[in-house]
Amino acid sequence: MRLRSMLRATLALTALLLAAPALAGNGSALLGHVPGTAQVVVGVNVEALRSTSLWSTALDLADDDTGVNNTLNTLTTAGFDPRTQVRSLVIASSSVGPTSGDHAVILIEASYPRDAVAQVLIDDGYTAGTEGEIAFYQKGQSTVAFLSDTVVAVGEHALVAPAMSGSAGASGRVASQLRAVDKSGTIWIATTIPESPQGAQAARASIDLSSGLRVNLTLAMESADAATTAASDFNTQIAGVAAAPEVQALGVGPLVSGLQAAASGTDVTLSTSVAAGDLDNLVTRLVAIAREEMR
Repeated sequence: MRLRSMLRATLALTALLLAAPALAGNGSALLGHVPGTAQVVVGVNVEALRSTSLWSTALDLADDDTGVNNTLNTLTTAGFDPRTQVRSLVIASSSVGPTSGDHAVILIEASYPRDAVAQVLIDDGYTAGTEGEIAFYQKGQSTVAFLSDTVVAVGEHALVAPAMSGSAGASGRVASQLRAVDKSGTIWIATTIPESPQGAQAARASIDLSSGLRVNLTLAMESADAATTAASDFNTQIAGVAAAPEVQALGVGPLVSGLQAAASGTDVTLSTSVAAGDLDNLVTRLVAIAREEMR
């Protein structure tokens, strides 16, 4: 529920943020605010996402949530357009796994009207505060901080605090994956991988939704031998995985069956693509599942 609440708060805030001329953003401008403790970082090029069919699907799904819908109606009445102007989002979590959303700070890139955003937050019960020269608004542990004229941080106060104190960005394996990941698509991911028996230590992924779906996932292995073995195992097992009943039920068979793994040095890269029509069918199924989960 905490992840759902955070996503709801993020959607509400992104609905607030109005930029001047909209510029595509791949999230690079936000990386300096990522906490050094981050174990997984996800970037979303919102400007690119708006040009895909998934954008309208996402908005339709948001309409099914009464809390989100009410918030968006309030903001629209106040004169904010919830569908334009946000450039990019970066979600950084200090945890990897099912509880990642409980330990995440969400960074939003946009030019925004501070006074108008602040007033909406105050009307919603947030209390104003400052950390040095940075203004923030807090209700319980939920915090919204204005890091600059173009960056806002959202999350629990303890998670937003490092960004307010001047985070220098991710460190260690996450930092190396952030440098290497392709950020030219719609979504990118950089993460550590804890305790992998196959020898994977970190990973990066890029997702391009400009025409159908193209995915590239690279695993950083502990050695070149581990990478070669992993690539061979992936290619041997993928047909069986694609044929599994649960995979077929989700409609992701074409996505999984198209995976191909290749080793290069200590890296293993898995690539696949799905045509636009197959992607639309997949999204329809996943949206139906998401609506069931939201009931």
